Amino acid sequence: MKALTALVVDEHRKSHSVGRMPFQDLEFCGEQKVEDAVKYMRQSLSEQISFDQLAYKLNTSRRQLDRLFSEKVGKTPVRLWREMRLEHSRWRLVNTSRSITEIAYECGFSDSAHFVRTYKQFYGETPSKYRDSRRRHAFP
Repeated sequence: MKALTALVVDEHRKSHSVGRMPFQDLEFCGEQKVEDAVKYMRQSLSEQISFDQLAYKLNTSRRQLDRLFSEKVGKTPVRLWREMRLEHSRWRLVNTSRSITEIAYECGFSDSAHFVRTYKQFYGETPSKYRDSRRRHAFP
């Protein structure tokens, strides 16, 4: 799945350009703790890891990580991780035939109701509506 995500084309690129994964630019922001956190977040989208556990793995405090993210990213690590998971779920909705429940679990949500609620708050539509609309446009 990681390799396929890297191959997704979101805009026309020159032949010498390298594909970009969402949030990849944050892996080179100049702050090592943030870069390490973002790499870990991207690799752990499906895992149920708390933010406290993430801070511990990075040998820092939750407060310090919050402060660094506010400076370098402009949002909290929890919010960024949720956005990463939602973006990944959006890709899975279009590119797999997995059920909404399976996608919810694969993207780190504790249950499908929480996933659907969070998805709708973020994107303004339910995952199933998004999937249906994308399929209608792909296969008129």
